[in-house]
Amino acid sequence: MGRRFLAAGILVVLPLAAGAQAREPSPPPRTRYLLLCVDGVSYSLVEEMHRNGELPHFHPPTRLVVSFPTLTDPALAEILRPLGAPPAESYEDYYFEWEENGMEGGFFHRFRRRDFIDGTFRELFDYHVHPIVMTLEYALPVLGAWLTGHITLGRILGKFEDSKQPFYLAYLDATDPLSHLSGDRFLRGLLKRIDRNLPRLRREAGGPIEVIVFSDHANHARDYQRAPLEDALERAGFKLKKSLESDRSVVFPQYGLVGSAVLYTHAGAEAEVAAALRRAEGVAVVAYRQEGSVVVESAAGRARILRQGHRYAYRPETGDPLGLEPTLEELRAQAKLDPDGLASEETWWQATKDHHYPDPLRRLWEAFENVEEPASLLVSLKDGYYVGSKLLDFFGWLRATHGNLGQHHSFAFVLTTGRPLPPFVRGDRLWNLIEERLPPPAADRPWPVALNRLLPVSPAEQP
Repeated sequence: MGRRFLAAGILVVLPLAAGAQAREPSPPPRTRYLLLCVDGVSYSLVEEMHRNGELPHFHPPTRLVVSFPTLTDPALAEILRPLGAPPAESYEDYYFEWEENGMEGGFFHRFRRRDFIDGTFRELFDYHVHPIVMTLEYALPVLGAWLTGHITLGRILGKFEDSKQPFYLAYLDATDPLSHLSGDRFLRGLLKRIDRNLPRLRREAGGPIEVIVFSDHANHARDYQRAPLEDALERAGFKLKKSLESDRSVVFPQYGLVGSAVLYTHAGAEAEVAAALRRAEGVAVVAYRQEGSVVVESAAGRARILRQGHRYAYRPETGDPLGLEPTLEELRAQAKLDPDGLASEETWWQATKDHHYPDPLRRLWEAFENVEEPASLLVSLKDGYYVGSKLLDFFGWLRATHGNLGQHHSFAFVLTTGRPLPPFVRGDRLWNLIEERLPPPAADRPWPVALNRLLPVSPAEQP
């Protein structure tokens, strides 16, 4: 009899226990993140579209101030540095190598993954368009980039949906050639397509998602003309070469059509080269390193940038090439300069983030440190001027470009569907803000950042 009561009790208790277990709340599904880098899209375009109601699923955009020169390689190497990105080899894919005293990279360099992607910042992307496709987008101006852009975006969205990864980082390059060859016209449709897909992504995700879209630099749409830098150098007695054959040699890599120039000379020739260029048509400022400082020259005069740790000073000598004397007066009045004229990096950032040349002291200084093959001189051109491959002039009319130190080229953007971001963000600080949105790391897997190999993934989430 006792055994019968025991069996009956078990039959009663088991369903109750099972019901209690079933009623326990299940953990909320993890938020998944799609981070999409769109190459060469300006803050001004995205801000206008958002203001006009064309991007309703996003918060207002943030200005992302990227490195100088405002080119893809140094900008993305800086933005992705917390993810483990190595420094960029140089400023562009066609560059001068000091040890070999010759040019490296170029057109065919893009066709080899081991040269173009492996070991670079590009390797960090979960989706990166094939290098050959990137090159061929210029072969059929506008139409080629428009078509591959929509195909690539469709593939990115599809792969994100199919992926079990909590963090998916993708790169869309076609937006840059679209900007160069058609201005803003065809970009709008591509950006609006991202926004239109958000409701569907949320419905089919099976859990919450956050989408963050950012660019690596801007593109300024306007009329352009070639800056005659070669003529100015030759008039001063310099010879344009592929290697530094003599003290009068200047190596001037020209790849793409951009608003900045990088020049290589023998040590000691920088000041004379700068003197030949500072008043040349189309030149805004010329910068070079000298005696532990960065010298900045223009038609308005010469100044010097000094750095001690994370503190900077700006010292006009024969003029004010960066237009910072009013800022210096304000910082003095606020007692933010020490007796040597130095102020913290953060002080300069707050004072100059919306300057004609945003955050110029740090960006000019780091332009000589953040690549493995730094230039002898860097030239920022005026808006409306460009240099680069003369061959590319035959492929289409240049409608927009990037590269210089000014706002129109330096203000990239960030859009997010999550919490709004501050109005201005430095490129090297973007990932700090992204990390704040992510779930806490596992005890045995501290950040530095939320790559999937660092995120704790449960067995149910494994692909």
